[in-house]
Amino acid sequence: MRYFQVPFNINDEDKIIGGYMSLRQFGWIIAAGTVVALAFLGDRSYMTIHRSSADSSSITFNYIGLTIRLIISIIAVVFAALCAFLKVDDTYNFDGYLIKMFRFKFRNKVFKYGR
Repeated sequence: MRYFQVPFNINDEDKIIGGYMSLRQFGWIIAAGTVVALAFLGDRSYMTIHRSSADSSSITFNYIGLTIRLIISIIAVVFAALCAFLKVDDTYNFDGYLIKMFRFKFRNKVFKYGR
């Protein structure tokens, strides 16, 4: 008779990134890093470099643009951290819970009884 090894807990994800994070969690962290990088490195219109001579230069900031980018970055990082690490009722991950909630919200809830 063959014996197969069964994992101890099949409900948890495998922590394959350094033994601390699963691939899903790592994907959320990479997505948040990409949003932050695109916000600050994609378009640098929030700062202007003025060169007055060969040795001196000054940087001025557009504080409204910088503030908007910071707010977008903070929202992206907080949402990604919630989706990566929060568990709802110790059964669902937050991103899976959101998907199930939206599916329930937008599905057809009228059932017709017919004989």
